[in-house]
Amino acid sequence: MGVSILRPFRRLAAGAAIAACFLLPQVTMAAGGDSRLSDEKVPFNPDIAPERPQPIELGPKFLGTGKIDKGIEIPGGAVWQPQLLIWGTARTAVQAFDPEGDDDTRVSDWSNRLDIFAEVEVSPTDRIVVGFRPFQDDADFSGCQFEQDSDCEGEFDGIPTLAFVEFNFGEVWPNLDPEEKWALDIEISGGRQPLLFQDGILINDTIDSVAITRNNITFPGTTNTKVSGIVGFDNIHRGDNLRDRDAILGAVLIETDIPASTINLDLVFVGSSDDDDGNSFHGGLSFIQRIGYFGTAFRALGSVNFDDDSGAARDGALFFSEVNWVPPRTHDNLYLNVFAGVDQFTSAVRDPLAGGPLGRTGVLFAAVGLGGYGAPLGAIVDDVAGAAVGYQWFLNGNRTWLLFEVGGLESWDSDNEDQGAVAGGVTLQQALGRRFVARADTFIGHREEGDLGWGARLELLMKF
Repeated sequence: MGVSILRPFRRLAAGAAIAACFLLPQVTMAAGGDSRLSDEKVPFNPDIAPERPQPIELGPKFLGTGKIDKGIEIPGGAVWQPQLLIWGTARTAVQAFDPEGDDDTRVSDWSNRLDIFAEVEVSPTDRIVVGFRPFQDDADFSGCQFEQDSDCEGEFDGIPTLAFVEFNFGEVWPNLDPEEKWALDIEISGGRQPLLFQDGILINDTIDSVAITRNNITFPGTTNTKVSGIVGFDNIHRGDNLRDRDAILGAVLIETDIPASTINLDLVFVGSSDDDDGNSFHGGLSFIQRIGYFGTAFRALGSVNFDDDSGAARDGALFFSEVNWVPPRTHDNLYLNVFAGVDQFTSAVRDPLAGGPLGRTGVLFAAVGLGGYGAPLGAIVDDVAGAAVGYQWFLNGNRTWLLFEVGGLESWDSDNEDQGAVAGGVTLQQALGRRFVARADTFIGHREEGDLGWGARLELLMKF
């Protein structure tokens, strides 16, 4: 089926991907230079700011002008100006996905998703947020499935997908430190809240948790350091995207800015009394910076299961490199993302709709979060290396963009040779009016031991 012809090229690409993860930092540093941004002052032109649609709100206007309401002073000295905001997105898509060119693996469906949020904001630092996805039940969406089964169902779930409160301790009780000598600006949040760290590679889930953050810490050689501590106790989905009802999570997350880079060090422990899932440690270190003309990010992540390996957590490491460039006099984006996975790296926690940890690589590796349309190049990182290169072309005053991407991955472990795959894809996105966005995706690819795979989808999204 052409597999023997493609295999040498995949092995070559895998070796190149591993080398790139370690060489790209040196290459981009060598290519660095003066910024091409002009120092000339340009007066603000109000005509370039489009008129915004009115949000759904009660109380002080989010985009309002004029006098500010005096508000309500509460015990402790804070002045609250309550307002209610309601917003969300509605998505509907028709799609077909056949990654292996096999009728037995093909899925096609019409799926619908509504994310609706309500926020009561009492000050710029203090708020309560509640969110729902009423037209789905876990990963089952309202709509119709055409393949493999043929049926239509209306899913419903009235349980909040998120509900949390966050506030700044020093802003709620300013009278405790009127001269601000004691650094009481500690940010606290609690409830079912979304967590995203290492750009979703290490943590990407909405869990019941309490978080405490101390910002504006300065050390010699740094401009700012932020330290967060998180304890999660329910609704935790492990690295296999499955919920572990016995799991708890503890994390220390550190972000610091130095003149040349933003550095993130994240340490996560997930414990479980379920012997099948086990106790695991996960960590990530990243450097994000501008090097000359290039935007770059370099990451090293690891995972260790202290018990027997399971799908929930395994031993392994993942090295990830991102480089992007905006061509002169354009808003376009040219990017090259490269990864290499050693052994069987797994994320600490992952939402069932988040796909795998390689989604950051590109659209060919990312889950769309709606229906049965999966990631064309999959999500497995077991002894595998790969890359994606793409060009995002902005048109029509940035109301239209067209993305071309090619990518591939290959395993150097003979037991995982069927993971090898190459693919190319095109994505078109078009703004319609002020609230609607139309998007079309298609790809064609080839997987080891499979026939020619393909997929296509058309989505309409409304924002309100």
